[in-house]
Amino acid sequence: MEGKQENVEHSLLLDLIREGGSRAEPVAVTEAGALFRDLGCTVIAAAPGEVRLGFRCGAAHVQGNGIVNGGIVATMLDLGLAWAALTRLPAERSAATIALNVAFLRPALPGAFTVTGRTVAFGYRTAQSEAQLCDAEGRLIATATSPLALRGGGGG
Repeated sequence: MEGKQENVEHSLLLDLIREGGSRAEPVAVTEAGALFRDLGCTVIAAAPGEVRLGFRCGAAHVQGNGIVNGGIVATMLDLGLAWAALTRLPAERSAATIALNVAFLRPALPGAFTVTGRTVAFGYRTAQSEAQLCDAEGRLIATATSPLALRGGGGG
């Protein structure tokens, strides 16, 4: 496939910010791919440098002991990290995780989760983001930090 493919989630975040940062109902991320649909990904709120996402994990996402797989937890956090950076970038630019540091604080049981991602440092070529994953009761489940490569726009 030639040419650059539209980043559907980036466009969604930028539209949401232009509309004031949130809607009455969370915005389902259904056009971005099967992973987003499978995790029940929704955008709850977005502002420059910050995003709040919702997820739902079920039986398909657990290990043999009934705990949500650590890779799924890391994926939810990674989306919050990268999407926080995307909220500060124009549509022609993108963000990619360079490294991912995750701290698992307590077991993630199947159910609803919220990820809050924030960009804490932002340059032209790199950004640094942090994210927190909480369960439906507001308990902190895991945290993550990441440097991100900022690409596109003629200089990246």
